[in-house]
Amino acid sequence: MFPTRHEQSMREVRYQVNHSASMDVSVEPTTTEHAEIDAVLLDISLGGAKLRVAQPLPEGERLTLRIHPIGVDEVIDVEAAVCWSRIAATGDWWLGCSFTPRLPEYILSRLAEGQVLDRRHNERMPVDLRTAASWELSRDAFQAEIRDISRDGFCLQTTRPGPIGGRVMLRLRQDDGTMDLVTGKCRWQIESSDGFLMGCEFTQPNEYGRIRKFQESQSKPDEHASRKGFFSRLIGRS
Repeated sequence: MFPTRHEQSMREVRYQVNHSASMDVSVEPTTTEHAEIDAVLLDISLGGAKLRVAQPLPEGERLTLRIHPIGVDEVIDVEAAVCWSRIAATGDWWLGCSFTPRLPEYILSRLAEGQVLDRRHNERMPVDLRTAASWELSRDAFQAEIRDISRDGFCLQTTRPGPIGGRVMLRLRQDDGTMDLVTGKCRWQIESSDGFLMGCEFTQPNEYGRIRKFQESQSKPDEHASRKGFFSRLIGRS
């Protein structure tokens, strides 16, 4: 089965936006009678973007994303389609959009030139890593999936919500039998159809390397471990 455009955009390397940069961003729906809507660009890749807007748009809505970095003559218009929308804790809405066709590479270069994003330090790598996690001061472990990582932190999907500002600990069993602990401070959290998504910031400088090491160990095939057995091994239970 071939991946959908949304699945392809989720696998792209995403770049966080420098929110100290001055820019005007808006979306203009093309398949409904919605007026042009002001937006905040949260992250972007060659395949899609995540936005914050004041009102929801239906899945499948075709739109034009318009980005104008202040101080740059060029206004960037990109054709996109809404893949999902979720309400944020602030009452605004988050939109996930896929670009059709894909964004040309030079567009990201233009945004980097306008200091909208920093491609050197904010690269986000999509991953799919199952691990055990627990909230600080709690002994209860639960299953979690790391969805992407950067040098600053990671995005975690879980079935258990946690407090904004709270610390979540990941237990990474390496292939040499050692257990690495990685701690992230929860910066944001949203409820999704699969549970909860949360963005976490590393608390120690070497934690990015620990997750990368874990990622490399998990890329090795293990045909004998089931999902349940894999999780049981992570939390140290037989």
